[in-house]
Amino acid sequence: MTDSKDEKEIEDDKSGCPALTPFKFADQEKAERWKSLRNMLSRASEKFAPPPFDPEEDNLAIMQEDFRVLVVGAGGLGCEILKNLALSGFKDIEVIDLDIIDLSNLNRQFLFRKKDIGEPKAKIAAQFVMQRVPGCTIRWYQKPLQDFGEGFYSKFNVVIAGLDNVEARRWLNAMLCDLVQTDDDGQVDPDSIIPFIDGGTEGFLGQARLFVPMMSSCFECSVGTMTPPKVFQSCTIASIPRRPEHCIAYAHKMLWPRLRSLKSASSYDMAPIEDKNVSDPNGIKLDNDDVEHMSWIFNRAVERAEKFKIE
Repeated sequence: MTDSKDEKEIEDDKSGCPALTPFKFADQEKAERWKSLRNMLSRASEKFAPPPFDPEEDNLAIMQEDFRVLVVGAGGLGCEILKNLALSGFKDIEVIDLDIIDLSNLNRQFLFRKKDIGEPKAKIAAQFVMQRVPGCTIRWYQKPLQDFGEGFYSKFNVVIAGLDNVEARRWLNAMLCDLVQTDDDGQVDPDSIIPFIDGGTEGFLGQARLFVPMMSSCFECSVGTMTPPKVFQSCTIASIPRRPEHCIAYAHKMLWPRLRSLKSASSYDMAPIEDKNVSDPNGIKLDNDDVEHMSWIFNRAVERAEKFKIE
């Protein structure tokens, strides 16, 4: 895997972030703000901090000043992850997400508001958390994972993913495994290991797993046991589709309800784009056995795929 050409600039540049907001009660920063967190990090506990974790007084300072966390995905899980990391004292966070905010996101992705519709998820999530948690710095990217090379990923201490597709997880897993270095005897260098925490949801179900590259089973080891997703996220199919299935779902779920009349697959009338979230009660009922109906869905899906260069 090769580094992207602008990676040297990306590596340590924080110029894209708003200015840090100082903590309002600076004199209470060390004494009160992180009191409960300091107790967890400096006290021995079989349940919360089992061996080989070393409970030490400087653990909090190390975590806040020396740790860099990458969050991949700023949707339903990503919003929670970013909020929890910031409130847990992590101050150096970066987030990647391709999607933009859609109306359907607002019922569960609590960092977004109606005024944010159409904006990048990563951008709004980062700005919201930094405003609410002074002292935390979050740099955001609206780029594919593949645009970043080994030099970018190797600077993080942990990668946490809340993705909605298996392909991105597999690529990220492969990247983190490739970063692991070994000595002449084939022994793994622990300092080159970047833990990968992966989470996912499907309806009311969810899971979270920890992978330690080259030390435990990896994501690829269990990919065959995963059930295919039953639905696609609306924000994905509406803003940045990545697969042919997304284009078909867009034609079916978002374009078909706007149909006012359909004479043939090439002769039809649609409601204006402003009404895209309101189905016409007098609209045309989709017939899966009608050749013209299926041809219309196919043609619109092909147009969508061509627009986003999906083969």
